[in-house]
Amino acid sequence: MLRILAPLLFLGMVFVAPWWMSVLFAILLLVMGNNGFIVVIGGIIIDLTFGTPIHSLGGFQYLYTTLFILLSIIAWYLKRTLSE
Repeated sequence: MLRILAPLLFLGMVFVAPWWMSVLFAILLLVMGNNGFIVVIGGIIIDLTFGTPIHSLGGFQYLYTTLFILLSIIAWYLKRTLSE
């Protein structure tokens, strides 16, 4: 039941919670072993809804998408490495 409700709660938090709460919940989802695609989709939603170009990064706009992709890759690598 928690595996179904947690991603839905995360996608709801993307719209109403502060950015740091969404990032912490994304990390919690990855630690729980949920699929990383939900986390990446949440990053895309955050960037498309609230993202603004960051001029110090050359106008890069997809900060949360990049962060969540990196977190998903790290979680996948750790699961693969530690489960052997």
